[in-house]
Amino acid sequence: MKYSGWIDLIARDRPRWWEIGLVAVGCVVAGILFRLLFHSALANSGPFVTFFPAVIIAAIWGGVPAGVTVVLASTVAAVVLYRQLVAPDWSFIGWGLLGLYWIFGGLLLGLGAVFRRTLIDLAAAHAQAQLLAAEMQHRSKNLLAVVQALVAQTARRTETVAAFEAAFAPRLGALLEAQAIISERAAGNVPLPQLLARVVASFETDGRFRLAGPALNVDHQAATPLALILHELATNAIKHGALGSHCGRISLQWERAGRGVTIEWKESGGPAVAVPVAVGFGSRLLQNALPRRLGEASLAFEADGVRATIRLKPDAIVASHLSNSP
Repeated sequence: MKYSGWIDLIARDRPRWWEIGLVAVGCVVAGILFRLLFHSALANSGPFVTFFPAVIIAAIWGGVPAGVTVVLASTVAAVVLYRQLVAPDWSFIGWGLLGLYWIFGGLLLGLGAVFRRTLIDLAAAHAQAQLLAAEMQHRSKNLLAVVQALVAQTARRTETVAAFEAAFAPRLGALLEAQAIISERAAGNVPLPQLLARVVASFETDGRFRLAGPALNVDHQAATPLALILHELATNAIKHGALGSHCGRISLQWERAGRGVTIEWKESGGPAVAVPVAVGFGSRLLQNALPRRLGEASLAFEADGVRATIRLKPDAIVASHLSNSP
């Protein structure tokens, strides 16, 4: 649905002063011309009858200021026209008609202002709906692209349908978990502590994770790759790292680094770490999941455990707070 040009013209919250003046003058002039053109037919009518439409039109197009201007200017114009065309004397009845004109003109002005506000609200709601639809379409395309990449990458590393299902299902679950968190936030900004906690929750046993860092929000475009990266790190920790040992622990901390944020995943207490001969899915995901404008990630195989460092750039951080999370 698209609004026509004249509705878009009306549905502006604050018209400029010259627009208000132009609308008011146009409405008063139209009322005067109508009175002059149809004077013979309106000879027995009141002096203000042609200005009632002008008041409501001015209020709709230019708001309350234009409507008030028309009421005042049309009062002067009507009195002058009446004395020139009907009777030179302004009688007691004329003053009564003037009072009634101001009363009913004020009512029409109010109706016009309410109608104008309704148009403004409808136009704003329409614009918001269009924005949400565009954002939903954009997110859907991005989500499908991520799913397609996960399918392709997982298929390359598995040889049977069962192996593919076993590898792909948890990754898809992590993606859906990230999307669930994003969907809960109307503005699309995701609390980083909540995101990290919910992603590692399914791997948590006996307090083996230690999460610490300030409370801040990340952009939804960074939340999805972050969830995938952390899920892959936790999966590999179960297979080869700290979570595969009953003594293993994982420290997941984040801190501010200038205008950005650094997230560090550090494993300890697990089996001895060796640098893999071939680059696996997890390493490629870590290097490529984050768009470069949002951040970068690196992986180090240290003697006491794997260390992953994710550096988020300022574009990935929104609505930051300085308080520390418990």
